[in-house]
Amino acid sequence: MSTTDITYLNTPFHQKDEVKRLGARWDTVAKKWFVPAGMDTTPFSEWLVEGIGLPHSPTKIHDGVTVATQGMGLSELLLKITHAIHIAVPTAIWIKAEISQVRVIGVGHLAIELVEHDSQGNLTARVSSFLWKHVADDVSAKFNAATGLDLHSGIKVMLLAKPDHHLSHGIRLTIQDIDPSYTLGDIEAKLRAIRTTLKQEGLLHRNKHLPAPKDFYCVAVISPDNAAGLGDFKQDADRLSEAGLCLFEYFVAKFQGVDAPQEISACLRSIYALQQEDAPYDAICLIRGGGSVTDLYWLNEVDLARVLCQSPIPVFTGIGHERDNTMLDEIAHSRFDTPSKVIAHIRESLCHQAREAEANYQHIMRSSMQQLSVAQHQIEQLATGIEPTILRLLSESEVRADQSMQFIESKSHTTLLNAQAQLDQLNQRIISDVAQQLDRTTTHITQTYQSLLSNADHQIKQATQHVEALGKEILGVSPKATLQRGFAMIRSAEGIPISSVHQAELQTNLTIEFRDGSLIAKPTKTSKRKNHE
Repeated sequence: MSTTDITYLNTPFHQKDEVKRLGARWDTVAKKWFVPAGMDTTPFSEWLVEGIGLPHSPTKIHDGVTVATQGMGLSELLLKITHAIHIAVPTAIWIKAEISQVRVIGVGHLAIELVEHDSQGNLTARVSSFLWKHVADDVSAKFNAATGLDLHSGIKVMLLAKPDHHLSHGIRLTIQDIDPSYTLGDIEAKLRAIRTTLKQEGLLHRNKHLPAPKDFYCVAVISPDNAAGLGDFKQDADRLSEAGLCLFEYFVAKFQGVDAPQEISACLRSIYALQQEDAPYDAICLIRGGGSVTDLYWLNEVDLARVLCQSPIPVFTGIGHERDNTMLDEIAHSRFDTPSKVIAHIRESLCHQAREAEANYQHIMRSSMQQLSVAQHQIEQLATGIEPTILRLLSESEVRADQSMQFIESKSHTTLLNAQAQLDQLNQRIISDVAQQLDRTTTHITQTYQSLLSNADHQIKQATQHVEALGKEILGVSPKATLQRGFAMIRSAEGIPISSVHQAELQTNLTIEFRDGSLIAKPTKTSKRKNHE
């Protein structure tokens, strides 16, 4: 007989293998064996029980709205959902998703959260999945062997998983297998996208085309704090610093995890700023060394790659993997397998420069000695060849010197006589000029004296007239003249002029002088009040 729904079986434990052989399956939620939908239940007749497929509750219609007359339990509803999932996806299927979180639970089980985003980066789906211990080791090993990565957040995977539904925990997936080729393809696609972007922006090979450093005076080093390769790098770097051959400045950044690209980019930008403000760097070393191959995944980010390509300084990478390359290795000026090989290159470059300088010095010394020897030989030959000529020239020079001396003496005598004559003429001219100047000066002084006398006489006459005018004006305001104009003058008994009421109050008698005589007056109280008024 056929049915359109699953059929549960009442199977004793010792008969589970028999029903399994006939095609029955185990329901982990209901804890029962069941016959899948569409399968003939006849072979399972001895284990048949009433199906758990629950009928719909009777309903009634009220005003066009369906109303349940008997409610369904939550567990019953969830069981229906479970059955529907078993019917829709009866077996494990391959799914594509992105890992957003990985947690270890229990004794080796992995809880993996899977997500999916649309083309704009919006979250469109999320589900919990589990990789149980008995398959986790094999699946993880298979993935790592093919990709060099561990399962971690941020990578895209293709998983063979079976969905199921738990009454308490909801829908979740049980992972059974993984296809590493999908992840490898996604990683390669990501690298291709980064290359395309950098090429379009004209940045892809910019750092590679920078001139290689001819010498090393100052080097910037970016590395994780206490990285395994940093110690190896510093062994040689410290010796070069102590010898005064090269200065190394260290910058700390993470090389794994979500924050790694941002921290490395920040260090690069700090170095670029210092390059513009202070002494220039000859190279930047990105070193890590050791650690898991998984760490390389975090270095394949377009923003970090763009910052490195824009570096005005050659970048050397020594991230510690001979077989695997990152995007940083592709775009950097020079790629080295390990930090030790980076410092070895710098050390060998300095040694090569030193050896070349020494060789140049030795070559210069040998050339100088050879040229000096040739010059000495040439001088000796020249001296031997020119000795007679020198003697002849010396003899001729003596004769010419005597002739020159006689000519100089004759010329000097003539010149001396001419100079004496010119000196006499100049002396007579000076005497004549002085006499003329003296006459002109005497005449000018005489004229000036006469002018001064005339001006002085005029000034005296004007002053006399002014004094006479002032005298007349003074006489016009004298006491006598004032009395003549009708005024009176009051004096004390002693003849002292009185000019105020207060002075008059202090006097016993007052003398009032008019133009034609004087009167004696005595001040009174009445006169005082009137004066005040």
